[in-house]
Amino acid sequence: MMATNYLGGILILVFVISFMDGWTRPCRNSLVPRLVSSNQIVKANSLLSSINQIVQILGWSLGGILIVYIGEIYVLLITICLLALSTISLFFIKDPTNDTTVNQDAESKWKRFSFGWINIWNNKILRVATLMDLFETFAGSIWIGAIILVFVKKVLYKGEEWWGFINASNITGMLIGSVVAWFLARWINKKLIVSLFLSSLSVCILTFIFALNNNPWISLGIVLLMGIPYQLRDISQQTIFQKNVEYSILPIVFSAHGILIYMVFGLSVLIMGLLSDLFGVKTVYLTAGTLYGISALLTALVKSKVNIEDNIKIKSTL
Repeated sequence: MMATNYLGGILILVFVISFMDGWTRPCRNSLVPRLVSSNQIVKANSLLSSINQIVQILGWSLGGILIVYIGEIYVLLITICLLALSTISLFFIKDPTNDTTVNQDAESKWKRFSFGWINIWNNKILRVATLMDLFETFAGSIWIGAIILVFVKKVLYKGEEWWGFINASNITGMLIGSVVAWFLARWINKKLIVSLFLSSLSVCILTFIFALNNNPWISLGIVLLMGIPYQLRDISQQTIFQKNVEYSILPIVFSAHGILIYMVFGLSVLIMGLLSDLFGVKTVYLTAGTLYGISALLTALVKSKVNIEDNIKIKSTL
């Protein structure tokens, strides 16, 4: 009975953290263009991404060690303290932009709720970027634990520890990708659409190779390499939103984008799991490779028609 009570509390805690994280990401991503100049956005995104990957690597490795030596309760207390420090640190961030007053009437609330989706659709750059992200989010469910574990056991013929190796390799690749984006920031800033295309195409090719390969060591190398273009794509897409939407409404647009992404991801987990059961786990990865290819094709189709620098920013009408 006591174990059940603890489990319920943990589930509630996880829900609350995830709920608050849904607020944090749009706000954090919206702050970047407020704090740095336009030509520094790519570097800022790369730096934040690098820090995020480093923290994940340290968190996963140190977390396991701390649980062994001091126990899970103390680790949870440390986590709570770190979250509190993170919250306090926000008070030291000075937003140089002017605050925007927003009406609180019912009509205005509905307008704000629908504003993000409407303007994502009306802006060609954001529409294509979001559509790409939906395809890639659907494909990205291949990296959830349940599907990777099946791939490790039935294709690579390895134990559960290789699931951890693949995750570590993926995070390391994304960290390298963030560093690469930092050094290529000037080029990415000028060629955002090209960066999106090349990174999506690279992920597509590497996913197909991963699906058809049976060697576990080669798989680790592929996942490591895949993390680099995946991170470049993510940084490029985030920068596109930040450069094409005004500061005051960027949180609304990011929130609308996030809702779509989370909905598609939830659906993709269900469908990819079903495909794995019916047709085998390799089919899932081949399907994902196809979706990444469609994403790259979308970028190629829009590349010659839209100049990112000439695209008009979405402006606040709230």
